[in-house]
Amino acid sequence: MATRLGLPGIPAVAESVDLSRDLLLVEATGVRAHFQQISSRDSLRLLRAAKRRGLPVTADVSIQHLLLDESALEGFNSHCHVIPPLRSAADREALLEAVADGTIDAICSQHTPIGSSSKAAPFPATKPGMAGLDVLLSLVLQLVDEGKLDLLRALDAVTAAPARCLGIQAGQLETGRPRQPLCAGPGGRQGPLRRLAVRRQQLPLAQCPAQGQRETDGVSGQGELAVGLSQRPATKPL
Repeated sequence: MATRLGLPGIPAVAESVDLSRDLLLVEATGVRAHFQQISSRDSLRLLRAAKRRGLPVTADVSIQHLLLDESALEGFNSHCHVIPPLRSAADREALLEAVADGTIDAICSQHTPIGSSSKAAPFPATKPGMAGLDVLLSLVLQLVDEGKLDLLRALDAVTAAPARCLGIQAGQLETGRPRQPLCAGPGGRQGPLRRLAVRRQQLPLAQCPAQGQRETDGVSGQGELAVGLSQRPATKPL
């Protein structure tokens, strides 16, 4: 895509070469490593092989790379200028499969909001970045609604799994831990995400239907997070 549009590119091989080097260092030293924002099929093959060998590695992927591919760059859409760049549709499908089977441990928001003036320049001169924090949960639930991810795996990827990657006691309801409750039940679509942080056009996913609506955030038992799951039977509180 970069070549066709005449843009400087960051090929997938650049990522896999760096990852291969780092995995060799992990194997040689035994150090625990986490790899952020995996974006290509070749990197996934390396990561799977490393985990099969028992290397202490974890990885995450951004929600943007699970929902968008390089076709979003058509028309030099600077709002889709992110690092690592959006890859092919085949890479996107491979990333979804990797989240589903646990090769990729967690899903991150890659929240990098950029002012509209910084996105108004010619594509190569724009700043890479996209807002994502406010809509992460809704977009993950969209993948569940589309049958791309199992509900429990999807929720684990944005709650307990990131905590495990960081080695911290969080993301689960257990005795002695601060409560961060999440109540999930049936509900309709909440309309386009344009009403959220994407009002500033910092998120090209503005037209995606929200699968849940945040009422209040709950930490230490103060309030709770209400999430609507469209076209799904009632579920017990998670």
